[in-house]
Amino acid sequence: MQTLDICGTPLAYRLTTCTNGARSAPTLLFCHALASNASIWNATVGAFAGKANTLVFDLPGHGQSGCAPEQSFAFGDLATLAHDLLDRLGIDRVHMIGVSVGGEVAQAFAAQYPERIDRMVLSSTACHTAEARAALWQQRIAEVEARGMAAIASATAQRWFSPHFAAENGAILGACADAIAATDLSAYMALARVIARMDLRDTNRAIAAPTLITFGSEDHNTGAAAAALIASTIPGSRKAEFAGAGHFPHLEDPARWNETIDAFLFPSAAQP
Repeated sequence: MQTLDICGTPLAYRLTTCTNGARSAPTLLFCHALASNASIWNATVGAFAGKANTLVFDLPGHGQSGCAPEQSFAFGDLATLAHDLLDRLGIDRVHMIGVSVGGEVAQAFAAQYPERIDRMVLSSTACHTAEARAALWQQRIAEVEARGMAAIASATAQRWFSPHFAAENGAILGACADAIAATDLSAYMALARVIARMDLRDTNRAIAAPTLITFGSEDHNTGAAAAALIASTIPGSRKAEFAGAGHFPHLEDPARWNETIDAFLFPSAAQP
């Protein structure tokens, strides 16, 4: 990973050039989930190496990124960080792929910077936090404030996956738990507070980018109902369910997930 100072935020990123050498190759911009980091996209990035440039970055306080002295975690401000990173790297337009909180940042990006986005994939994410969910987030904030990130790492990693996947993939769960434990406590709490009061419904109605919403049938937080609500707010968006998968279908069912977003992002290449 390399690091750029973006308005006082030391932002870690990795830009990988398309292996086919095409100068006109599109760029895929990936945004990760709360308490994870850019490594969650490693396998996905590799799957698209032959047809696109890929750009991943760590959100502030996650992975190798630091925080500005008065870091804002509002989705609009995180979207601006992504926008400014593109400017610094000389990238004009992207397809943006976001999972969980990364999908919420992507929604803000598409609404604020329509001229910089072609297509968007939202995975296991939401656009509004209802009162009951807000209360749950407040409980999580209180728990990490009292016990620290390491205390919630194992249980949070378990919650991300379907039971059968978790039982058979201890190495992946361990890596996720390590990422959770390493997340900056103040960054987690600040971003969790933003999620607890989230409402992107109105701004979503202005999104013009073609949008695909993916979700796992075993994701009980940002599953079918959350996907349906997003779809009702973004004109022309479509949904894809991944049976048996939890919060990260791109990890639980990577072959089908990659194939699904490949067909969506590159529709002309899918034509006979």
